[in-house]
Amino acid sequence: MPYRSIKHALLFGCLSLLINTHLLACDGAATDNSSPCAESENQTIASLARYQQQYPDMTYQELRQQLPTGKVLLVDANRPETYASGHIPGAISFNDKANLRTHLKDPKNMTVVVYCGGSHCIAWHNAADWAAAEGFQNIRHFSAGLRGWKLEGGEVIAMNNNTP
Repeated sequence: MPYRSIKHALLFGCLSLLINTHLLACDGAATDNSSPCAESENQTIASLARYQQQYPDMTYQELRQQLPTGKVLLVDANRPETYASGHIPGAISFNDKANLRTHLKDPKNMTVVVYCGGSHCIAWHNAADWAAAEGFQNIRHFSAGLRGWKLEGGEVIAMNNNTP
């Protein structure tokens, strides 16, 4: 199955899991459109759709082409431990805001690409919102994330004890 089909299947599966988990949390509450559970489910779906529309997806191939240009700020929204154990070359940890700010360039000319663990992860939402608050206007999401990068054969860089 092509990667794009796998990605879409994973996105659909994760969305279904999120909705089903939410419905289980409602524990049999009425699910008509006026119930709090249905309202919350609709808000979750709307929120996910809003993020996907506001921050368009970037494919693996696009990212591979853009990284060498120096016009991309790649932001890893994973936990610090995950970042340290392996991240996409050139990525800066979202958890290190001071380092991110030293890499900021003219927001009008720079593309910010945010990613996290994979298509199931929503940690990128905070990183995308942060970049928007910093004045960046071209923010993209690498939805395949670290997992998809590795599946495509992309190398990762792990930090060792000597790395600051």
